[in-house]
Amino acid sequence: MEFKRTNDFSKVWEAPLQETKLMDETDILNMLRNEYLHDMHSHFIVSGEGRYDDTRNFEYGIVPDRIKKLEEAYQNGQTIVIKEIETWNQKIIDKCASFQAPTNVHLYLSPAQATGFGWHTDDRDVFVMVQIGEKLFEVEEPDASMSTYRLKEGQILFIPYGARHRAVAENIPSIHLSFGVWPKNMTINQQYGIFDMPIKLNL
Repeated sequence: MEFKRTNDFSKVWEAPLQETKLMDETDILNMLRNEYLHDMHSHFIVSGEGRYDDTRNFEYGIVPDRIKKLEEAYQNGQTIVIKEIETWNQKIIDKCASFQAPTNVHLYLSPAQATGFGWHTDDRDVFVMVQIGEKLFEVEEPDASMSTYRLKEGQILFIPYGARHRAVAENIPSIHLSFGVWPKNMTINQQYGIFDMPIKLNL
C-alpha cells in the first residue's frame, strides 16, 4: 500500500551511543527465546520484496519449533522481524517516551546480503537505530532524488511519513530498531487503520 507522503526530506545525525544502543546481543537472544513473545507478538520471516511468513501460524508448531524455524530462516539468508517490542526494556520505553507521541518499535535481524521488505512506504514517521553492525538504507525524496545512508551504531536515520525506502544488509549481519511515530493529534483508531463508519442494522 502506498501512503501519501509529506514534503520532509530524510536525514541522519550522530547521537551518543548510550542514546541509540538500546539492546545488546544477550538481550536480543533472550527476546528470540522468550515464550511470551512467541505467543503474543508476531515473528516475521521476510524473504524480500514484501513476502513474509508469521511464525504464529499453527503450521510452525510449538515455541521450540518456531525458534528452530527462525534459526533456519536466518541461516538461509532471510530477515527476522519481531514486532511491537516497545515495552521490552526500560531503555526502549524511555526512548519511546522521548518522542512524545504514540510510538511502536520493531526489531529487524538481517544476515549479510538480506534485503528485507524491499521498496515500501510506512504510514508514520520512522526513526532507525542500528544495534549491531550496519545497514544500507535508500530513501526516495520529495524531489524524486535518491538518498543513500550506510547507517551505523551511534546514528539515527529519519524517514518521513510516506517516503518510499528499502534497507539492505551488505557484507555483514545487521540488527536495527525501527521506531514508528504517529502524529500527536492522530487518534488510536487512526493509528491502526480503523475509522468510524456508518452502519445500519435491522434488529
